[in-house]
Amino acid sequence: MHGDPANDLTKELTMQQAADLLQVSLQCLVRNILDKGEITFHGAGRNCRI
Repeated sequence: MHGDPANDLTKELTMQQAADLLQVSLQCLVRNILDKGEITFHGAGRNCRI
């Protein structure tokens, strides 16, 4: 990953990059944040972007 994604709010992140940035597990990101609609995302399966 190049640069700090926190400094570029228009940049899309992979689900793992978002989990790392938020300091949560990927499972927590999906179950507690994405499934509740707290962060928008697009795509399906392994190709989701946040």
